[in-house]
Amino acid sequence: PEIETQDYIILVGLKYINCSISENLLILENSFKNKNIPIKIYDVNDYEYIYEESRETIICLQPFELEGIDFSNFKVKPSVFWVWEFYSLPEIFKKYENFIRKIYVPSEFCKNIFSQKLLVPVEKIDYRSLIHNYVDILGAYNLKNEKLLHIFDKNNDCLKFGYCIDLNSSLIRKNVLNLVKAFEILGTDTNKILILKIRKIRNKSNCSEIEIKIWNDIQNIIKNSKNIYIIDEELKQIELYKFYTYLDYYISPHCGEGFGLTLYDNMILGNKIISPLYSGETDYLNKNNIIELEYKIQEIDGFNQHPIYKNMIDYSGCLIDYINIYEIINNIKESIDIYIILKDNEDYVTNILPNIKKELEDNFECYWYIYENNSKDKTKEKLSELFQNSKGNISLNYEDFDETQF
Repeated sequence: PEIETQDYIILVGLKYINCSISENLLILENSFKNKNIPIKIYDVNDYEYIYEESRETIICLQPFELEGIDFSNFKVKPSVFWVWEFYSLPEIFKKYENFIRKIYVPSEFCKNIFSQKLLVPVEKIDYRSLIHNYVDILGAYNLKNEKLLHIFDKNNDCLKFGYCIDLNSSLIRKNVLNLVKAFEILGTDTNKILILKIRKIRNKSNCSEIEIKIWNDIQNIIKNSKNIYIIDEELKQIELYKFYTYLDYYISPHCGEGFGLTLYDNMILGNKIISPLYSGETDYLNKNNIIELEYKIQEIDGFNQHPIYKNMIDYSGCLIDYINIYEIINNIKESIDIYIILKDNEDYVTNILPNIKKELEDNFECYWYIYENNSKDKTKEKLSELFQNSKGNISLNYEDFDETQF
């Protein structure tokens, strides 16, 4: 049966293009369907449909991509889903202030920015990542991308760092050049590799000279580095998430994020996160669950030449230089396996365990007998406190106490 006009929500955006903006359509669809709200999705160029009446129309496009929409054709003002990464807001956002009913955002960071700068009501929406639809099936799924399989097979004993970037966004904001410079310094003397998963440019006419130059500089470094890999193939959603499960660390040295979807997805999958605490990622990350990148708030080089960011009044952002990134990566230890045997001996945990923390961190594999009242939960809780800021991966392998082992 036909759905009554007021019973569904219309989402308008880039339906047929694979990019971060089009991904917002799928995430909002996922969020509304999770609440049993019917959805229709239209591409921005579906002019015969996007203006139809509905319970609500939400346009999932940034203001510099709204030129083709005639807001006078809407009988009721539409809402927008907007994401922004910095405290300074370009004037183009204000251009549409009188044409929209509400601004939906994915994070408190975005909510604060738009609430302070614009008069339109702002609401943080339930931004339900697609990762939640795949978590339970990833274990049984086998990675199929041959290039990725070759990289992982060749570097089986290496610590693997990953970073996802959309070339339709900004290499300056993503701080990719400083990241590859850090791995260039590391060289092949360490067992650490970087895998960059990129989304290709969808419209080369939008490329700025500064971004093209930075991309050329990045490629030149990668050509001469044996520990940096690029994956530029489009991956299905499940392939992308499976790729994440092969990583030891997800590193994001960004200058600002509206939400940081790839950070969130890797956190959900249990990867160690290396990131600043500055912008949208503060909704779900904190000092206890990341390796924090120190930063300075200062003007970001190149923003004054970027087609979008040059329209900001203030070019300040969260800047992390390549030396800081290098030092963090270089200091990361290899994985730690702690084999635990449980026995009544609270004094051991209380008095001895804190003193072996450094030795545990400095070794690849450690076998220690850790006793606490035969309670796995208490032991794990104690270890989590000790190792919450550890640089290495930690796996806890519990064994029952057996006198014959001594």
